[in-house]
Amino acid sequence: MITTTDSVFCLFVCFLIQIVFAGNVQSADSIVLPKQVAEGLQKNVETLDPISLVWTQQRSSIMGLDALISRVAAGPGLYSFFEQEKNIFMWQDKCSFLYTLQSQVIIVGDIKSDENGKVVGEVKKSDIDVERTGLTTAMDFHNYYIGSSERDTNVSTGLSVFPIERTMNDSYTYPVFLQSYLPFIGFKFPTYGAELKSTPSSYILFLLENGRLINYSEDTVDGSQLLRIDVESDVLVLDISYTLKQHLFSCWVDPKYNYAVKRIDIKLPSGELILTAINSDFKKIPGKDMYLPQKTKVDYYFLIDTLCGTSDGPLYIQEYALIDCSTKKINSAQFNLKNTFQQAGVTVSERTLRDSKEGLSFIVPANPADLDRVIEAALLGKDFVPTPLPSTAAIVIKWLLCIAGIVMILYAAYQKFIKKS
Repeated sequence: MITTTDSVFCLFVCFLIQIVFAGNVQSADSIVLPKQVAEGLQKNVETLDPISLVWTQQRSSIMGLDALISRVAAGPGLYSFFEQEKNIFMWQDKCSFLYTLQSQVIIVGDIKSDENGKVVGEVKKSDIDVERTGLTTAMDFHNYYIGSSERDTNVSTGLSVFPIERTMNDSYTYPVFLQSYLPFIGFKFPTYGAELKSTPSSYILFLLENGRLINYSEDTVDGSQLLRIDVESDVLVLDISYTLKQHLFSCWVDPKYNYAVKRIDIKLPSGELILTAINSDFKKIPGKDMYLPQKTKVDYYFLIDTLCGTSDGPLYIQEYALIDCSTKKINSAQFNLKNTFQQAGVTVSERTLRDSKEGLSFIVPANPADLDRVIEAALLGKDFVPTPLPSTAAIVIKWLLCIAGIVMILYAAYQKFIKKS
């Protein structure tokens, strides 16, 4: 028989046990990233000013067209897949430059759902098997630039110039610097209009600023002692063109490489895997206490541009290769695309010359001396016919007349000298 005294004693013992073990129970809200790890991540970012990176991107595998039919959203449409990319990225003192040359495969889809809800239709490649486009985006202290190049050449075809303040007022979800590779290796550079004057940060620290740390632990991966950091965040995933309120980001960093990012997994709130990015072949940046991966492999379990769900295996794989890295000072003129894109015949869309959202457009004249008058005419909404450059024949005739005039003057002077003699 349990007496009142026994009951009181049991409650007292339970109370003591709760006090002893309460300190060992840690809620997710109380987890804090160690100061040494946070400082190491931030120090790596500070090394990247200035930085010049060149990398290539290759799609090494893609699901078959039958699998595509079963997964794409119903309805007709064009589905494009970037097979190859070459990127040049530069950053210095809040000025940014990104050049991307893309080889793009266009797939035409006429997809419908039958009466049973089954997705049926036809998917095939377009007549243009591969389309190549060159796109350059840049930013200096005043303007944001978009420059386009002719397919298969580096000839400039268009330039748009926006005042940076107006670009920063644009929707936060509009990416003005689309560089998905950099977060995979652990860095967050300004991506959206509202971020243009912000400084780079560690991608993990950026997630923590916009989310919640739910796990920090040591983890052994392939024989290496790594640190695992799990974050719940509502940060947009650039490679997946849909928005969810929250994702789960699992990041592994290597203390041996000064907390370089070894791996990133991104999952849906339901726990389904979206993608896995694995970095390898780390090399130290000359003169810096920092390591960058030479190879990055990203397995995608979710099809870009569609709401098609996940799969047991990756739908396709992107492989990145870092082919050049430099921390030398960059010529600031490269951040102003007017220096390279404002060539004769290029259509320029200027938002900085008139206080209107549409701005004005003009074609760069062949004669540089006419440029100011072309812009003045555009401001007034008038057409301007540039002064044509003289033809080669006209230039030759002009020089012949000049030479003939000089000869005649010299001859007249000679005759005058003979008479005096």
